[in-house]
Amino acid sequence: MLITSCSKDDNVVPTSKVGYLFEDGFETQDNDLMELFPCNGSRWTNIRQVSPNGGDNEIGIESNTVLSGNNSLRVYTKASDSALSKVE
Repeated sequence: MLITSCSKDDNVVPTSKVGYLFEDGFETQDNDLMELFPCNGSRWTNIRQVSPNGGDNEIGIESNTVLSGNNSLRVYTKASDSALSKVE
């Protein structure tokens, strides 16, 4: 069985590629990332960031792009070179 489909719509708009992922549920005061790491360990307990030679990886609280709530977490990592590139 062979099933094919074609669209007659010539106005297909390509989607732009986004190089980052937003996740909600990171409400803090004044967009302070360190509020996610309280001393009592009730939220996150540590952060490890390794940047490649080509640039710095970034992590921060974002208030401009959210799905629900007021804040989201923005993690941006550069492509790896000889160093493992990560934010965890």
